[in-house]
Amino acid sequence: MKLARLMRTAFAVARSRSVATQVEVQEPTKRESMRILNVTLALIIVGLLIAPIASPKAAGAAKPAPGATAESVMGAEEELTRALRDNDADGIARCLSDDWAVISARGGVGEGKSIFPKG
Repeated sequence: MKLARLMRTAFAVARSRSVATQVEVQEPTKRESMRILNVTLALIIVGLLIAPIASPKAAGAAKPAPGATAESVMGAEEELTRALRDNDADGIARCLSDDWAVISARGGVGEGKSIFPKG
């Protein structure tokens, strides 16, 4: 009983404090809303007008990173998939590096291109 009474008292105190500290928030007027919308639209338009001017300069300064690209990786993946599907040992060997290794489900280990018989 004491716990219930204590909880009721705590809730009553919390409720009275929240009522006392409530601040009335005013909605912006229609004129203020339109002003905010106009400023936002103006910033978006300016950004869209400046972007094409700034991007060629930035694009010219950036050098593409050497190495694999998404297209070259996808091409290599498709070539390996095609060789595996067609059971083409020479095609599979072309796609694999010399230090390539595979471990079978039974624990056998095959290393390098030598596991594919020339045929």
